Amino acid sequence: MMDFVLVLLALGCSAVLAANGPCDLPQYCTPSQVLGCMNSIDFGSTYYKEAIDDIIKLVDPYVYLDILKNPPQPNGFNNYFKPVDLIAELRKVKTEGTNFYEFYRSVQKALKSTQDGHFGFFFEGNNDFDNKLFTFVMYPPLYLYVDKYSNNTPGMKGAPYDSDFYNHFPNGPATKAIVERNKKHFIVSINGMSPFDFVLTFGSEYYNNLKNKDAKYTYASKVLSRFPHLLDLPLLEKDFTNINVVYSNGESFTSDCLFENWGASETMKRSDAGSLKDYAREMIKNNDGRKVIGYHDIMKAYNSGENPRKEKPFTEIDAIQAVKDYVFEKKRNEKIEKKTNVRDVATTAKEGFWDYSSSEQVLKCRVDDKNKVDVFFIKSFNVEQKAFDEFVSTLEHCMDTFDGNEYPIVVINDKNEGGAVALSFIFQEMLQLDMTARSFVSYKNDERVHKLIKTLVEGGGLQNPATGTIFTTVEGLMEDAEVDDYGNGVSHSRSKPALFLYSAIRYYMDKIKPTLKRNRKPTDIIVFTDSYSFSAGAIFTKGLKEAGAAIIVGYNGYPGSKKESFDIGQAPTNNFRDGLDILGKEEYNRLFEKGIIFRTISAGESYRLSDVENGVKPLVPREFLFDAADERVAIYNAYNESKYDTFIEAAKGVFEKYKTQCNPDNLGLHMRTVLCDEKINKTHMHGGYVCGA
Repeated sequence: MMDFVLVLLALGCSAVLAANGPCDLPQYCTPSQVLGCMNSIDFGSTYYKEAIDDIIKLVDPYVYLDILKNPPQPNGFNNYFKPVDLIAELRKVKTEGTNFYEFYRSVQKALKSTQDGHFGFFFEGNNDFDNKLFTFVMYPPLYLYVDKYSNNTPGMKGAPYDSDFYNHFPNGPATKAIVERNKKHFIVSINGMSPFDFVLTFGSEYYNNLKNKDAKYTYASKVLSRFPHLLDLPLLEKDFTNINVVYSNGESFTSDCLFENWGASETMKRSDAGSLKDYAREMIKNNDGRKVIGYHDIMKAYNSGENPRKEKPFTEIDAIQAVKDYVFEKKRNEKIEKKTNVRDVATTAKEGFWDYSSSEQVLKCRVDDKNKVDVFFIKSFNVEQKAFDEFVSTLEHCMDTFDGNEYPIVVINDKNEGGAVALSFIFQEMLQLDMTARSFVSYKNDERVHKLIKTLVEGGGLQNPATGTIFTTVEGLMEDAEVDDYGNGVSHSRSKPALFLYSAIRYYMDKIKPTLKRNRKPTDIIVFTDSYSFSAGAIFTKGLKEAGAAIIVGYNGYPGSKKESFDIGQAPTNNFRDGLDILGKEEYNRLFEKGIIFRTISAGESYRLSDVENGVKPLVPREFLFDAADERVAIYNAYNESKYDTFIEAAKGVFEKYKTQCNPDNLGLHMRTVLCDEKINKTHMHGGYVCGA
């Protein structure tokens, strides 16, 4: 079953209000009370006008600002990307006769019209402009999970909470009785929609920073599972009142949601509400808004005295240096302890284990002799600096173990949050030794962008593909900048494409590859991925797809969607985080004084390798391209250990199919042949024929 709780974090009230005002609420309160609090916060028209002016200035270097006005459409799709004039949308935001809540909603709606997950403004608030973004937690009247009908089609059921929350709901005991009575019956509608459409609608409305339908559904399922915050977009009253649930047996109920006010003194265990709010802001900020941080996550960490900032954020510059500093010979010969992680297998009720696991099980692997497969699990390339070596070392030891057999390899890529592209490249090439992971990037020809990328260029992160030399100056990178014409008067000036992080990765991979003897055929590697796979996660899946290095299998996503519409990753764009005051320190500081932080921005567009090498014009960024899965399986939930056997059985079916046939739309996926390789004289290239031909 896919379990997710529909629990939403709502906005709170303002310290500038008088005591006993609309935000002075009890521990449990109604939607109308919460809306009264939220709509009472008003920082004045000067605040709103100045904020819009400064946000517009900071948006100006955004790499897709021009292209979005007339975006190219993927082959086979009409109006897949909606034209957006972001500056015009921001200018439409009401600054007179409004309140903070309405203003905040309008700003976020404008920013999310770009459908770019790397675009992040966070209204964290401060003592002078306390917007109470972390005060209320919302509980709907039931707990949702996905199950299957007798004909194996997916459906949704609901279960009651194991808590006393129903004692605080209006008509709570009666609602709980209905939910308990019907927990084995499928839900046919929520608010007049199918349960799946309810989740998709929520994802499309409030997490619309992803471009693909399956990705929106997957991310909404993820967000709805762990007490999410509403830094993305605040709810309207209609979203948490009169929730109507109808079961397959005809029984139904209607209920408002319940809000817990964790600013109330009785909810605090260690300190005051102000300290907890500051802690929550810091904790969420340091996860860049990508990892879902729940109410219980915050409270558990806060009450145990954990520091919300454990480590300096790990950047691509750090990754380049980490690769250069990695002591290959020492790490290669270093023994690491096997980390056995017990799991319960639903179909066998036996214990299993992972052979190796990095910290927090970001990467883990096992040899499954029973099913004769080698298995990776990966959920992120986002590691702390001190964990980079551990990640690579774990990967090496996994591949050494896999080298002892000839089993095919299964990769479960689950809700990948992205991170260091360097790790994405290394993982691609460790999976498929014949592959050379490359990514061409370019940067907007804009003076403020020049400042932004100065450190990356001087750090040796970009290589000139024409000469093989490393760019050392922004001026050198921008020499002979090109202009792309997207029609309707839209043009885009950018640097010529450069190879991203190429030299550092080649130095490492050319050392490790010769030590491995087992080289799996592309059709002996399966990568299960959801459509959400984000940023470096998308570079991973889309890179493997273009290289024909593995069979890409889509799972999760909207039930019933086909592989032809299932995009295998989102936001494959080089972005910059933190230190963004370099874009304009004066504007940045004015926003900071208002409690607004500009956290992330898409800065470098990446491309399909074939488009660059074939001189395609205009050169379309991957952000506006679509890469369908090779196969789509009927697994409509996120991975958890109880689902292990389900994934392995699905993998065995795909492996069997690809012994004689494959996806005819993926001509890159091919079988290797020595005869072709003997004819090729290019470094890191290999040849073959389309599988099944």
